[in-house]
Amino acid sequence: MEGNYLSVLVVEDDNFQRQMIVKMLRSILNVQSIKEASNGKCALEIIREQKEKPIDIVICDLNMPQIVNGGVKRYQIAGEECTN
Repeated sequence: MEGNYLSVLVVEDDNFQRQMIVKMLRSILNVQSIKEASNGKCALEIIREQKEKPIDIVICDLNMPQIVNGGVKRYQIAGEECTN
């Protein structure tokens, strides 16, 4: 699958870091469909909203607000809900 057909979600609370990741994805891998979230709660909302075109890849900072108590597992559950 070519990079420009991937749907990527970047979850990072530091705006500078998030923008750098997005810039790298666009320039190096030519990814065109990039969603951004500044915290885990927003990321889960985005994942749940993407039922027509599910997110292919989630790049996530694990040390940030609202990614506690099994936060990564919540992404997995949200993804499974979208595909069912």
